[in-house]
Amino acid sequence: MKKFIISFLAVFLLVSNTHALQEPKELIDIAGDPYETAIRYLAENNIVQGYPDGSYQPQKSLNRAEFTKIIVGARLGSEPPKPAEDCFPDVQKNEWFATWVCYAKDNGIIGGYPDSTFKPAKHINLAEAAKILVNTLNVDLSTDTSGQWYEVYIRSMQNNAYIPDSFRTVTQLVKRSQMAEMIYRIMEEIKSKPAKTFVFPLPTDTIVSPDLSCLDDQVPASVDMNEVRNQWLSWHNQARANRSMGPLTLNNGLDYSSSVWAKDNKSSKELTHNRPGGQSLTEWFSGLGIVFRDLTGMIYGESLGLRTFRCKESDCTEQAIEAARFIFDAFMAEEGTSYTSHYDNVIEPDFVELGVGIAIDYSDELMYLATHSSFGVDNYPSNPCE
Repeated sequence: MKKFIISFLAVFLLVSNTHALQEPKELIDIAGDPYETAIRYLAENNIVQGYPDGSYQPQKSLNRAEFTKIIVGARLGSEPPKPAEDCFPDVQKNEWFATWVCYAKDNGIIGGYPDSTFKPAKHINLAEAAKILVNTLNVDLSTDTSGQWYEVYIRSMQNNAYIPDSFRTVTQLVKRSQMAEMIYRIMEEIKSKPAKTFVFPLPTDTIVSPDLSCLDDQVPASVDMNEVRNQWLSWHNQARANRSMGPLTLNNGLDYSSSVWAKDNKSSKELTHNRPGGQSLTEWFSGLGIVFRDLTGMIYGESLGLRTFRCKESDCTEQAIEAARFIFDAFMAEEGTSYTSHYDNVIEPDFVELGVGIAIDYSDELMYLATHSSFGVDNYPSNPCE
């Protein structure tokens, strides 16, 4: 049988939560961190600061604005001399990061996205960070410029052992501790520490491209979908590990299909599994170019959720994660009840891949979520945004 999961509706109010950096009294949470030396080096050289409570939060991911400001600051040692201008439509000159971001654009360090935005609140991954580090801190550029846009920058970094071995993939989000370690290695030319080396080309299911931002064109720039997806995956895998089941992996094709259906639900203003024109789910997926692996007739599952979303701050990632977490918890709460469709979708032992997409309707203050799981995807568009 095929699994078609019935939709779920949950509505709760989200409260925004923002944090501002300031000069720390001390860095109270870095003792024993693998990159403690690097963090102290950056703090002593006034390249980084802590939070109001004196913490550094080494495991926290950085967004693009934070990362650019810190790296440009490491290069210049002070604020750029040129006043900030409106260099991107989503970077206003009165923003705390504007001077550094505009300096980076003016000096060819960053270029922005195909829609001309910078997306300052989007969390930065290793591929993007490597480009900024190489262009800003004068890392020798690799002579091998073949492959995808990011490969030359990753090669340039790893040729000098500048990428810490705590990175697993080029799409991994950069933590504050890892950022400190990379800057420290570059500025002090440290090339003897354990380092990560990637072999190109990467597996065919790895997509690293800002061009894929069209997947999330119904999500504001203030929400980092990489972080939302990583959290969604971690919740599934923790629930499965607790039941001695194997982990899932994110699949770009399922992220794509989930995003399309979340967008369609937002457009119709309802949660529904009914496809346009009476299409079956299989026909609908096929129309997107997605071909599933068939395992005894069971090939995929779909779950839908909805929650109130009112955040309009500069960074709403945590609020989006909170909304998604509520929906996930509601799925898991079906365990032991008379209706377990969503729960079954999470803990199906033979599922191996997962995708999630959201769409936010600010007029109705709602966040639509769709998630697809499967026994394997044999084919999907390598770049559905083209």
